Amino acid sequence: MSGPVTLQIYPSLILGVETQQVEVFDSDLYWQAQQLISLMYLQNGKGLAANQAGLNISMCVIEFDEKLPPKVLVNPVWTGNDEASLPTIDSEEGCLSFPGLKVKVKRAPRYTVRYQDLTGVTLVETFLGMDACVVAHELDHLRGFTFLDRLGPVMKDIQTRKWNKLQKRVRQYNQMMGRM
Repeated sequence: MSGPVTLQIYPSLILGVETQQVEVFDSDLYWQAQQLISLMYLQNGKGLAANQAGLNISMCVIEFDEKLPPKVLVNPVWTGNDEASLPTIDSEEGCLSFPGLKVKVKRAPRYTVRYQDLTGVTLVETFLGMDACVVAHELDHLRGFTFLDRLGPVMKDIQTRKWNKLQKRVRQYNQMMGRM
């Protein structure tokens, strides 16, 4: 069993790495899923990919409905290519690995995903609207991409500068408060 997970903040290197497929479905995997769920709730997130918590495994957790337990997707992959032919929707997204930054990203309004649950059972599910956007965001993470990678070059540059400026302010504040 691995130790506690820690939120990875961009530009942490693990955020740019495609995660490894899960092959063993055991109590360690269940424990890691519970750690992801706890970290997601602690950070007030809607979803969290394993690499955002420093784990190099293909798993994410997503809360679609606060009245239901979060869904755990192990080894998720998009199926088919029908999403590419759909008109896109603008999704204003935040990301736990970019605290304080919001970015408008174009996403398909529907994604069909094949994944495994924590016992290894394979499932196929179609996600619509904002649920589809959240799933796409988390699957991007598992492939080593962030929402900045979904932007054109000009917007990516603008948002990267905004992120760097925000991080500089955080460092200055922490220095002023004696935290660094």
